[in-house]
Amino acid sequence: MIKKIDLSIITDIKKILSEQPKTVIIGHHNPDGDAMGAGLGLYNFLSDKISDLQIVMPSAHAENMNWLPNIEKVKIFDKQKDEVKEIFKTYDVIFCVDFNTPSRIGDKMKSVLEKSKAIKILLDHHPQPDKFANYIISDTSVSSASEVVYEFIEQVFDKPVLNIDTATCLFTGIMTDTLCFSVNSSKKRTFEITGELLSYDINKDKIYNSVYNNYSEDRMKLFGYVLDKKMEIIPGTYLSYFSLSIEEQKKYNFKHGDSDGFVNAPLSIKGIFVSVFFKFI
Repeated sequence: MIKKIDLSIITDIKKILSEQPKTVIIGHHNPDGDAMGAGLGLYNFLSDKISDLQIVMPSAHAENMNWLPNIEKVKIFDKQKDEVKEIFKTYDVIFCVDFNTPSRIGDKMKSVLEKSKAIKILLDHHPQPDKFANYIISDTSVSSASEVVYEFIEQVFDKPVLNIDTATCLFTGIMTDTLCFSVNSSKKRTFEITGELLSYDINKDKIYNSVYNNYSEDRMKLFGYVLDKKMEIIPGTYLSYFSLSIEEQKKYNFKHGDSDGFVNAPLSIKGIFVSVFFKFI
């Protein structure tokens, strides 16, 4: 379990949410499976508890997340700047999910966040969170922000019952941030939570296939090109690196999210412990 949330924080947040505040949930720039899973997991849980609820991401998510429940409700700051700016001006509470510093949401949206007078609640698992939020709930020992959101729900709400959409999203976040339970997943509690999420009759195999067996032909060809032509290993070290130029991305019809997971591939090589990926934009 994450460190027990301070009772005073629980009491404050219960009171804040009981007053039906206009609430928005935000994640980081280039949201990955955990940012989307944690953000939408919280959104789906609060949707029948908060009457005016929004979810915003700074930029678009990868196409292999298009199936997530209520993904169509996500507003994209890059595409809907005026609407999002108005939300930040007028809403009462901002949940900041899966990022530890405002710089991770991009300079333009960071400026809007910092100007907002809303109560900010941070739910995260990255080290050394900036003190930009009124309430900071963060633990680096857990697998993912989705696990933090689960614990938040369990500790703040009395005997919470999740809906299948919430369970699906939180499972997706844990699965993707642990690389299918191959990293950041040595704690018993992570598997206890996973078991609880499975008890809501979510379709684990469908979730896996939707995330990992749903790539385009161009993406697979790009992956092969990277491994064959771009990957470099520095002799006598444990370091691998590769890069993708703008021209190479155009050649393979690159879409946001197409390179997700590429940086982890060289770590399968014996003796390689560090992998670096440079993508030109």
